[in-house]
Amino acid sequence: MQFQKQPAQWRGVLIRKLWSTLVFTSSLLFVSALHAETLRVIAHASVEEAALSRNTARAIFSMRLKQWSDGQSITVFVLPDSHPVHRQFSREVLSLFPHQLRRSWDRYVYSGIGTAPIEVESEEDMQARIGATPGSIGYIQKEIMDEKVRTLEVR
Repeated sequence: MQFQKQPAQWRGVLIRKLWSTLVFTSSLLFVSALHAETLRVIAHASVEEAALSRNTARAIFSMRLKQWSDGQSITVFVLPDSHPVHRQFSREVLSLFPHQLRRSWDRYVYSGIGTAPIEVESEEDMQARIGATPGSIGYIQKEIMDEKVRTLEVR
């Protein structure tokens, strides 16, 4: 008889443990979703494009694409390699590691065929510089507070 009781007891313990694990995991996901901020690719208001493909965004931020479709020059602004928003942008939007971007920039600079993007210190500085530079592009995680800057969708 005792043998028959044990599996039922273990089943109850197992169900309670699974339930508590499920509740704990769900609460962690909910809290992390509340704190996660959306990355925004931003451009000067003069940029006509409303959306970019992932490949186009990769070409722009790798410094391979130098002009918008209307012929306007592209000026790229980035945060430092060690900045958490830069790392997140590189991985999530461009599907690249920050060191891959840096290697691409260095190749263009050292070979003399191109330049590196302009590095800014903060998201606020990035937004201000993009608002003041026609044809520019960058990224931030905060809300846009400037009418001279607009968001571009990356598909």
